[in-house]
Amino acid sequence: MSLIKLKLDSLLDITRAISKNTTEDDLYKIFYYTLLVNPQLDHIAMFVIEDKKWHCKFSTVDQVTLASTFTLEDVKLGDIEDEISTVEEVFPAMKEVGFDLVIPIAHKEQVLALVLVSDNNIIEVDEEIDHAITTFVQTVASIIMTAIENKRMSKLALKQEALRKEIEIAREVQRMLLPKKVAEIDGCEVLVKYIPNRMVGGDYYDYIHLSDDEFILCIADVSGKGVPASIIMSNFQAGLRLLAHSGKPLDEILQDLNNMIYLNASAEKFITTFLAKCNIKNKTIEYVNAGHHAIHLYSQNKIIDLMEGSTIIGAVNPLPQINVATINYSEGDVLLMYTDGLLEAKNEEEEDFGSERVAEILRKNGNKSLKFIVDTILTDLNEYIQSDQYDDDLTILSCKF
Repeated sequence: MSLIKLKLDSLLDITRAISKNTTEDDLYKIFYYTLLVNPQLDHIAMFVIEDKKWHCKFSTVDQVTLASTFTLEDVKLGDIEDEISTVEEVFPAMKEVGFDLVIPIAHKEQVLALVLVSDNNIIEVDEEIDHAITTFVQTVASIIMTAIENKRMSKLALKQEALRKEIEIAREVQRMLLPKKVAEIDGCEVLVKYIPNRMVGGDYYDYIHLSDDEFILCIADVSGKGVPASIIMSNFQAGLRLLAHSGKPLDEILQDLNNMIYLNASAEKFITTFLAKCNIKNKTIEYVNAGHHAIHLYSQNKIIDLMEGSTIIGAVNPLPQINVATINYSEGDVLLMYTDGLLEAKNEEEEDFGSERVAEILRKNGNKSLKFIVDTILTDLNEYIQSDQYDDDLTILSCKF
């Protein structure tokens, strides 16, 4: 069989394989056998960059197969050009195991692979044949690596599309779970500011009307993002709304919620939450803080941090201890609840905005309207982080009595 016919048959086999959507491993095998039957090539090996490391895809030299991976430090990509080099220029150790030439394979100006060959029989006979063979190797390898790179890009595009759809589903679930609007309540004003993150986090807030005198306010943060967080949030919401109308006290409601989340989610998924049962007639706030950061009550120009409660829910079952606290409020008092997307927002020095700043803004402006208070918090936050784009969901639920 002539060398020209061998090349044409090889190219035909490879193009057929690519058109049949052959796997990466099979394409490497086809390339290997194409080189193996070429009489001018003594030793052959192919190294490909995957996960920032060189991996040996095939070799006729056992020592290379045993050392199947070498780091980028061993081969300086900056020293590799599109032109064929000797192993002494790129990887001197390969000379000892029978290789002479390094043939770089590039795609879109990026080196993706190296083919190593022995040229002992080629250069000694005819330099023209050497050039023809190495050019053929480089051409065929480029065709294969381009096909493989296109496969990888297609897989990446599919993954990105799947992620996009997951985010859309999670956003829709989250949108359906959150209250469309907070009902008007005689004796107090309630305001919500919810700013979702692009990746969809696990912020949740709720208002549950119990009677003409009582209602429950809730703010929660589910660990994780996407669909898993939305599923846990939906379990939490369903359980909370059912238990809120059961007449059970807050400690039993929290214990039941913990049991439900613990049984339906892995230990890595948990929820921090703050539940407040407000009684307009008695002017009381009965609350429980389950692993959430401090919730602030502005009262008579002072800030009271509401911290009594228990640990996060969903991590251990049963909860070891639950402390329910009751506090009286006066006319003009403000209850300010928010998620960690606010206090953990960072400036250029990676410093948190912090709950102390939020509390101080509330203390200075507690006698103003809820809208003014929330707008001031967000203005100060944006100035602090030099942006109006946040890395996490941000929710502020406020109530002025």
